[in-house]
Amino acid sequence: MPDLHLTKIKCFETESVMGADKLRIQFKSAYSDDPDWQIGTGIGSMNTGDVKDLSLSLLFRKEIKLRLVDVDAFDDWDVLGEVTIRGGKGTHSFTWDGAHYKLWYHVTH
Repeated sequence: MPDLHLTKIKCFETESVMGADKLRIQFKSAYSDDPDWQIGTGIGSMNTGDVKDLSLSLLFRKEIKLRLVDVDAFDDWDVLGEVTIRGGKGTHSFTWDGAHYKLWYHVTH
């Protein structure tokens, strides 16, 4: 079974106008009929220029969908982008809603 390793995230631009984004990565199986995303894992607060090393790993079958969200306490969470990962290694940029984050990952078998 493939194992997705999320290794690093960098903030080039926050979504929040006032202060840091409070980030969470959510996930779901690409083959699930369930429309709901799993709550996922918190990354913490990030400001423009911040880089965080991650050591997150997720087992999946064939492909997995990830999305990056800014958790707002008094408002709906802001989705900053989504990606479907099948294998390999690389980066993905999340650029929705005025934000710009880059996530590094690789998949092992």
